[in-house]
Amino acid sequence: MAKLSWGGFDLDARWDLWFLGPTASSTRRRQPSTPIACLSSLSSSLAEDTMVSTHPTADLAAIRKRLNVLSCLKTPPALSAADLDQMRQDLATFNDLSDYQTLGICADTLSEAKEAMESFLAALGVTVTLDLPTREGAVYLKFNTLKGAWYLDDYSGPSRGVLITFHSSEPEYAELVGTYGPFPFTLFRP
Repeated sequence: MAKLSWGGFDLDARWDLWFLGPTASSTRRRQPSTPIACLSSLSSSLAEDTMVSTHPTADLAAIRKRLNVLSCLKTPPALSAADLDQMRQDLATFNDLSDYQTLGICADTLSEAKEAMESFLAALGVTVTLDLPTREGAVYLKFNTLKGAWYLDDYSGPSRGVLITFHSSEPEYAELVGTYGPFPFTLFRP
């Protein structure tokens, strides 16, 4: 796995493995992005194509484009308040149109992962208090909103942040299906 760095951001074209867990392997591969293409599209994609429609089938391609700019990063970038607000709107739209979601978090501590998971789930309309076993060091925490089930393990990789996979069985919403992030742990904290 090649390690790249550009403009202070750590890049990783195979972050799929991060979402699947520390011991999982993936047969599905994302198309690798070049560091320049990824980072130059980050600010321009968040600034352009701003969603103006409140229709439930708002421009899913534009939302997907904005959310996909993070996919080549291992850690969430620092974003403006306006960019963070746009991300919250985009995630809310995809949440409303999806059947269910799967969240994956890699964090330095269990308390950081739990706090982020609970705040993201609350933003997605899922009320849950996670009763997790004590664990020291960096962790990988996964939650499936369809089953209400979680998975917790140690994590030794460099990735940090929150990934969200949106699932839909409706053909008209096929554009939203995918994994997005990494998002900052604090995206939905008050």
